[in-house]
Amino acid sequence: MSSPKVTPSPKTAKSNRDVTLPKRALEIIHDEEKEANGTQFIFSSGRYGYPMNNTTLNDWLREAKKELNIQKITTVHTFRHTHISKLAELGVPLYLIQNRVGHKDATTTKDIYLHVTKKAEQQLDSNLDKL
Repeated sequence: MSSPKVTPSPKTAKSNRDVTLPKRALEIIHDEEKEANGTQFIFSSGRYGYPMNNTTLNDWLREAKKELNIQKITTVHTFRHTHISKLAELGVPLYLIQNRVGHKDATTTKDIYLHVTKKAEQQLDSNLDKL
């Protein structure tokens, strides 16, 4: 039996948290678990089952960007930013977004991530006509 693998400590204590995932994400995770060959991490590299690091994932993203001719900056962290922006577009309250992403206070969430997106601006414009 292989020894347990350990990931590096998270950035803050709030980084360890439970989050709800949509059904499709759970399906993907379930499919990946089948492919994990008994390793302890869904996204692992090599036959020893160690967790894949951000450098490797960012390298893959860089290659995909070239193949797909994507000009925008794309890193693993981009997905976090996009997730937060989409939650804001859906009208999810700031305190719930803050809790979901593990920020200690809402100011961090608001100052760093919650820029107004084009879709949110369009929704505002159409709602103004309802006043």
